[in-house]
Amino acid sequence: MDKFPDIFLWVVLPLLLILPIAVYAETVRCATELSRVCDPSQACTSSSDVLPATEYFIELRHDQSTARIAKKVGGKRVASWKAGFTPDADGTRLVYSIETDPGKIFSLSESFNTFSYRFPVLVGGARWEKYELGTCSVEAP
Repeated sequence: MDKFPDIFLWVVLPLLLILPIAVYAETVRCATELSRVCDPSQACTSSSDVLPATEYFIELRHDQSTARIAKKVGGKRVASWKAGFTPDADGTRLVYSIETDPGKIFSLSESFNTFSYRFPVLVGGARWEKYELGTCSVEAP
């Protein structure tokens, strides 16, 4: 029984201190401000229709190599994805490709102030791309 305090002090206590760091995740909350649809020649349209609020909740792991993205429309959760980090050409954004559909790209500014989400849509049998743009804020843990 004399060994218990030694084991606790040298093995268990350091593991308990590391555990909060190992499961650390940061949540970023984003909301749309602009939505555009673009044809393959990049001719874009924007709509003045009143749309329900679209929010994205992005849970980033500590190393930011993966993200979990949840989409809410009008306060209801409508979708969620797991996304993997994709290198950005100029390195100013954190870009994530949705694992189930690599054509869907979600990107965050490094300061987590803005986002963009690009995904394909079908319009009249032709493939177009929809862009959603907006602002973000970091949620308190």
